[in-house]
Formats: sequence, C-alpha cells, structure tokens
Amino acid sequence: MTDFHNRVKTLAKSDADAQKAFLDGNEGDVWVTTEQKALQLAESAGKGKIEIVVPSVTLTVEPIVSVVDRNADDKGIREVANAYTDYLFTEEAQTSAAKFGFRSRFASVAEQNAGKFPEVSLLTVDDNLTGWEDLQQALFSDSGLFKQLPAK
Repeated sequence: MTDFHNRVKTLAKSDADAQKAFLDGNEGDVWVTTEQKALQLAESAGKGKIEIVVPSVTLTVEPIVSVVDRNADDKGIREVANAYTDYLFTEEAQTSAAKFGFRSRFASVAEQNAGKFPEVSLLTVDDNLTGWEDLQQALFSDSGLFKQLPAK
C-alpha cells in the first residue's frame, strides 16, 4: 500500500474531485474508482477517453439504505419509507439499478446484464475479511494503515 501511495501525485479529497482532475485536468495515469462510476463515465463524459481495467478479484461495495426512524416518524412517512426500502431489493428495482452500473446480486438480473459486467470473484468484508469493525480499526483508526501513510 505504501508503494502504491507513494506513486500517487494527487490525492483528491473526493471521488468528484478525482474525476475532475483525471478527466478534465488530464492528471494521472490511473484513477481508482467504483465499478459503477467507471461504467457510468465510459458511457458519458469519459466515452473514448478512458479504458476500464477490471481486476479478477474485487471487493463488493454496496450502497447502504436505511430509514431514519425519528425523521420518518416526525414526517409521518415511516410506512412509505419502509416500503421504498423494501422495493429497492426487488427484481424490478435491481434491474433498473443495473442500467446505471450497479451490479445486482439477483441471478436473473445478473444474467440479463452479463455483457455489461465482467466476470470477477466478488469478496465481501463480512465473508472474506474479518468484518467491518476490524477493517475500520486496521485502516482508519489512529494506528491504522491510512494514518501511517505520508500526507499528500
């Protein structure tokens, strides 16, 4: 990780800043981002400008969705909020999400989009690593890997 970090000339504060530097500012040779963002850009602002390189093994990064109970209750929308959350995990919603570059765990949706998503071995933090709490400690705590890297 230190060797990789040492080769980084610009360490953007956000993915949006990294995208701007890479695509608009022509900075850097490699931009590490999510599969969804890469697929989205390959069909829009990055069309003809970027080549997507997909590793054979990758870590699954899934968007989190939750209902904030107090807010939903205060607005009287808990039932609708819960229904929407449930809907996101239906085949219909997963099919729609796949159109925007989100890899589905539904086998039927994955089959429909087989050409869009390269075959990879997908790892998860809980199943293949030691869990989110350990990962947080190892990477982001005061003694974690990212605190040990030199500032950019």
